[in-house]
Amino acid sequence: MPTYDYHCKHCGKKIEKLHNMLYTLPVKCPRCGKNMKKLISTTASIKLIGEGFYCNDYKKGMDDE
Repeated sequence: MPTYDYHCKHCGKKIEKLHNMLYTLPVKCPRCGKNMKKLISTTASIKLIGEGFYCNDYKKGMDDE
């Protein structure tokens, strides 16, 4: 499940929330209880670590054949 960033316009609180992409209910601010606005996140990167993933199998350079 993806993590989303939320910001409260009323009190300025920022939070991250983990939920399904189809989640449509408004997120309430834990500080003031008002609805929060979903922010556009720019940190949507994935890093696969461990055996069997492509990132561990690639060559360091093109001339290493």
